[in-house]
Amino acid sequence: MFKFGYMFGSRFGSKGVQVPEKHGISSLELPLIHHAPGPDFDRLASVLSDFLFNLILLDKSFDWIIITSPEAASVFLEAWKTASSPKVKVGVVGAGTARVFAEAMQSAEGPLHVAFTPSKATGKVLASELPENVGKRSSVLYPASLKASNDIEEGLSIRGFEVLRLNTYTTVSRLYTYVCSCMCVASGSRALLKL
Repeated sequence: MFKFGYMFGSRFGSKGVQVPEKHGISSLELPLIHHAPGPDFDRLASVLSDFLFNLILLDKSFDWIIITSPEAASVFLEAWKTASSPKVKVGVVGAGTARVFAEAMQSAEGPLHVAFTPSKATGKVLASELPENVGKRSSVLYPASLKASNDIEEGLSIRGFEVLRLNTYTTVSRLYTYVCSCMCVASGSRALLKL
């Protein structure tokens, strides 16, 4: 029990806990969410394997793979390795997601190329700015959270892109059965407060 404590709910690991402890405030980090496989989780590796097969034999593949969060990047990279690391061109929504790929590319055996980041880190801006192929319909593989909005596939479809969305993971609440006495509760995300 924390008599004059600080309770910290975060999805970013223990980085945030260091701040209150620097100021002599006891803290307890309680991750309020966790990620679970989505209904299309198992399909992603096979789609990527088919991607490699289609590229080699048919000269047909996805023009872009769109990744919109660090968790989506982690799920994608796991499936990408399972599928023998095919050559892919990736578009990411922001700097946090790009960092996951930068770290992975340092140790990656296969060709992985982050080729696009929009001017503003939102799905709508990504959908409006993603470069398209001239003279042919561009195709996009979009592995996403089950809870992600439809902004990307709707925006890209309006522009003429062919989009395959796979709901590869979801975010679920973590429940705790104990209570702490605390003076303050902080959250690292507005989305956590909706849970």
